[in-house]
Amino acid sequence: MKRVIPVVFVVASLLLAHPPILPREHAKLVGPYSFGIDTADFVYVSGQGVLDSQGKLSASPADQARRCLNNVKDILEAGGVTLDHVVAMQVYLADLAVLPEVDKVYAEFFPANAPARVVVGTVRMPTATPIEMTAVAIKDISKKRVTPQGVWAGDRLYLHGVAAATEPEARHLLNAALRKAGLSSKNLLFTHSYRVGGAAASDVPVLALPGGASAAIFAIASKQAVKQSRDGCIAAGGTLYCEARAAAPTGSIADQTRAVFDALKSSLEAHGFHLGDIAATNVWLNNLDEFQAMNAVYATFFTGAFPTRTTIQPAPTQAGAPAIRLSLVAVR
Repeated sequence: MKRVIPVVFVVASLLLAHPPILPREHAKLVGPYSFGIDTADFVYVSGQGVLDSQGKLSASPADQARRCLNNVKDILEAGGVTLDHVVAMQVYLADLAVLPEVDKVYAEFFPANAPARVVVGTVRMPTATPIEMTAVAIKDISKKRVTPQGVWAGDRLYLHGVAAATEPEARHLLNAALRKAGLSSKNLLFTHSYRVGGAAASDVPVLALPGGASAAIFAIASKQAVKQSRDGCIAAGGTLYCEARAAAPTGSIADQTRAVFDALKSSLEAHGFHLGDIAATNVWLNNLDEFQAMNAVYATFFTGAFPTRTTIQPAPTQAGAPAIRLSLVAVR
């Protein structure tokens, strides 16, 4: 039986700066986040796993990928857009060996004008899902334009993920893609920099990357040159992008989550934004066993609708590493 969205929920949503999106059929939320968030120009979708609305897990990687993409599709359609509107996807796999099977299913959902994408091999994800995908869709599809370098969404370019044996090589590939798009590093708004093994605070350590790569970068750029910032946050067109940030690796997960949010709150306010403007976050944990402890603190920083969120443990737990890394997108 299909779920009916309560009228009171719809009315309340209209009063929020970024109305949350509730699909008619969905699995249970396992943390303080929204399935989707509706902003003026974009729809953001939280990382979706492979469970169906009854909490059941399909057996084969192909069926799991299909369920995962259908979960994304359901949220998009509840937000008034379709898969055709998607401009960017991030795909997380617990086993990169299943990527060929996932790609076959992926092509069924995106037979043409596929979004920009990055694929990352991870250690663990909430609910023990072996696949997790997150999406960004532009509401006005006439502003979507697919190019060899990535997907334009108005004046923003979501670049295809680039991967290489080393971080400098990955940066070289990214810069080459920017040049072919008529841009440069001065146009970069945001990057997710994934590294196999150790990583700086602004990078995300991961278990593995496709093709045996050691570094991968997923980036967003603006048609206009943007003002660079020392705090890792860049504002453009009413949107603020803050790259991955980690607290000092001391204290409990609660202490570090609080410290990360306090630092991000200062950055938001310095750029004229506030916590209520956050539309999407990515959370990377050093140990997924601390998921609920992180959730308890995370939830205290929001008074309205929770933003969308994608949470994973990207690499094996490392002693002395930051307990949490967090990036965000905020929209005024």
